[in-house]
Amino acid sequence: MTPILHEGATVVCPHAPGTTQAVASSTRVRVDGSAAVTITHAWTVTGCSFTPTAGRCSVGSFTSGASRVRVEGQPVATTQSDSKCSVRATDKLTAQVTQTRVMVDWP
Repeated sequence: MTPILHEGATVVCPHAPGTTQAVASSTRVRVDGSAAVTITHAWTVTGCSFTPTAGRCSVGSFTSGASRVRVEGQPVATTQSDSKCSVRATDKLTAQVTQTRVMVDWP
């Protein structure tokens, strides 16, 4: 079982201290009092310390979600979901702190 991500979850890029904020979330479904996040929602990244010529992480997204749980027709993002950052496809977002009341089977 893995937790569903929500609007207030602590999600980071791999380049400390890059933190993220969900750009949008479900207006209809709440998880432990916060809006649920699906794989269609983007995450803005601030504070990324990566400094190549390609630039820093600015946006990230989750690319896979729960196979059986959907919000507004889209799979919910979980702590085990695959993800990517805007700079390199190999850079992944990581959920560090999230709610633990609503869990889903993975995958």
